[in-house]
Amino acid sequence: KTTRNGWIRVELIDPFLYPSAPLEPLKGYSFDDCDPIRGDSMEEQVSWNGSTDLSELKGRSLCIRIRLTGAEIFAVSV
Repeated sequence: KTTRNGWIRVELIDPFLYPSAPLEPLKGYSFDDCDPIRGDSMEEQVSWNGSTDLSELKGRSLCIRIRLTGAEIFAVSV
């Protein structure tokens, strides 16, 4: 659920082994690439540059990082 001007963005990163190492997002899956999620929906899909297709990442272990402003998250489904 977001406020009128709020949004949620997600980026994908490789699982980190060393907390002091920089955690760079995967190319094409950064906060800047993420299409902002707005409104109040439990069925909204995350997309990057207009695409929800993650088939190129199948079989990889990943971590997600979520950034939000003026928003609340009630559930996440992967």
